[in-house]
Amino acid sequence: MDIIHCNDNLKLYTRELIGGKGYNLLPLYTKAQQSTISSELYTVPAFFIIPNEFLSYDISYDPNQIGDYRTIEFTNKKQLDQLIEPFKTLQKPIAVRSSSPLEDNLEATFAGRFHTELNVTTFEQLIAAAKQVINSQYNDTVRDYAAQKEIAWKEGMAIILQQQIIDAAIQGTIQIEEEEIIIEYYETNDSNKKIKQEIIEYDLAKIILDNIIHHNSDFKGEIDTFYKKYNEIISEHFSYIAIAALQAKKDCNLKETTQIEFLYKPLEKVNFVQIRELPVIKQPSNYEVLNLTIPEGIPSIESEICNGIAGEMILPAYVTFTPAKANTIANQFNLKNKIFLNHDLHEMKMAKKQGYEIRDIFPLSERLWEIGNKLFPEYILVCNKLDDSIIGMNTITKNKKAIITTMEANKTSHAITVARELGIIAFGANLETSDWQQFIYQIQTGDLIHIKSNGEKAIAYLEKRRESDPYQKD
Repeated sequence: MDIIHCNDNLKLYTRELIGGKGYNLLPLYTKAQQSTISSELYTVPAFFIIPNEFLSYDISYDPNQIGDYRTIEFTNKKQLDQLIEPFKTLQKPIAVRSSSPLEDNLEATFAGRFHTELNVTTFEQLIAAAKQVINSQYNDTVRDYAAQKEIAWKEGMAIILQQQIIDAAIQGTIQIEEEEIIIEYYETNDSNKKIKQEIIEYDLAKIILDNIIHHNSDFKGEIDTFYKKYNEIISEHFSYIAIAALQAKKDCNLKETTQIEFLYKPLEKVNFVQIRELPVIKQPSNYEVLNLTIPEGIPSIESEICNGIAGEMILPAYVTFTPAKANTIANQFNLKNKIFLNHDLHEMKMAKKQGYEIRDIFPLSERLWEIGNKLFPEYILVCNKLDDSIIGMNTITKNKKAIITTMEANKTSHAITVARELGIIAFGANLETSDWQQFIYQIQTGDLIHIKSNGEKAIAYLEKRRESDPYQKD
């Protein structure tokens, strides 16, 4: 068994051998190199794949440690030595990515469940990162998710070593749906990584791509014609990214909703580093006739983005916050205000007053989320945000049956993607932190929330105030 190069032929390998991520990435790289149209639109950074079962290792578990604590030790030096030359040929830094046979297939993507290590520059760092990637397959979050999806968990992990793009201006995820292409991204020089969104009409992007293919014509000329004809008030850069993504989906012969992770620098080709097809959503039979009228005079919220899952339920709310936002809110509002009836926010504020730094509050937050998850057998998670930087909240709150984010509306985040696969209604709105009347400030943990979604639009409102504090149970 050899290390697999990005130029290799996919037909020589199975998904079991190179994992879901590698199985999708190999044909994408080939098309970017060999197809006249594709090579003008996008590129894929060079990579190698360490096949599943290539590396021999021992695994040990320390029962005295908290959480999923294991130690991986490689046992065959000759195998490690075979990584030296491929590693040398890659421009540094590199990303070390998981490619489990479980992930990125039409049953489940396992988005955000396995480990990725960025900014690897030395061989020692590569070995350490490979151990972390292998280790991540044994995490309880992976096993739990497999059980939820009724997929048999089994050992196996290929590893992708990929050149990392370090000079991109923007980075994010593209989601190609039936009627629109959603581009969610952040500017790489923004320390807060604030997510922005552009939406391109699918049909308009397809018109340009079809013209390019049919006439084998100059891309720049076609894009200029596009603006003159349709007078679209959208950035040329995002139109280009959308068209390139559409071609990539076609190159990989993907039929369903598709996500592509990208990095882009103006006047250069867009870089695609991952592509996956999302599982088909199974909707209830009557979802299109739901009444989405919000009753007047009660706390409510309406979606800006929705993950496509339709349904209706009434369940208690579990209201919580991310540590960083909790600190911001605590600084803006006096402790006497109603919001500090929220258990988690109060505990985080007290920790801050006692001199805890944000990094120290994260372990506290995870303990609070564990407590909150046990309050109800099923609940609606109401939080300010649930993006990929706080995966702990998403994985710990296992009993949630719906998700509402009130200060974030990111359709392509791992949390929203996974909720979609699990059939969990999830929607978001970008409400202002300083808006005292917004939904999250008016709802308490234990209040009954009525949530409805037709897949494209969702609402939630207060159904009934709680009769007692669920944290005060006997």
